[in-house]
Amino acid sequence: MRLLLCEIENEGSTVERELSQTWLQEVLSGAGPIEFRALQGNTISLKARRLGLDVTIESSFTLRLAPECAACAREFKMDVVVAFALNLKPKPRKKKVLADDVELSSQELDEFFYEGDAINLEEIFREQVLLALPMYPRCTPECQGLCPSCGANLNQGNCGCDRGDLDPRLAVLQTLNKH
Repeated sequence: MRLLLCEIENEGSTVERELSQTWLQEVLSGAGPIEFRALQGNTISLKARRLGLDVTIESSFTLRLAPECAACAREFKMDVVVAFALNLKPKPRKKKVLADDVELSSQELDEFFYEGDAINLEEIFREQVLLALPMYPRCTPECQGLCPSCGANLNQGNCGCDRGDLDPRLAVLQTLNKH
């Protein structure tokens, strides 16, 4: 999935690209402690502008995913918004040799590079999709999760386990909320 520089007009161009369900599932597999499942592919619009050799790309799209709830392990459906704006520059021909403790400016942190006469959109989309994923998705904000003793889903009712026994070494933590 590439964007050729000759496709981008100076005043800006809108380009459409297809993110297939198979590609999305490949990106999502092993993305973290929670498994996400892509429910469908997506056709996205990308706005690109050139200023000399520098290129700005922007996009915002929504993915329909089915993760497991981090609290109760039940699969649910959610929409994840992926929005980004990146400034790309041609990759420098010579690598800079940096000292071990160099501090980068905020502008340098926002710089991305491309090589040759095309921009690899696949890597950009992969990175942006992964950055947009919630680390611990919950089916609802009120989700009570699973009982740590028996594993029952507490959203379906109380399991009857006695959860009052607290390790005496942790008892001091209960006083933290009282102050």
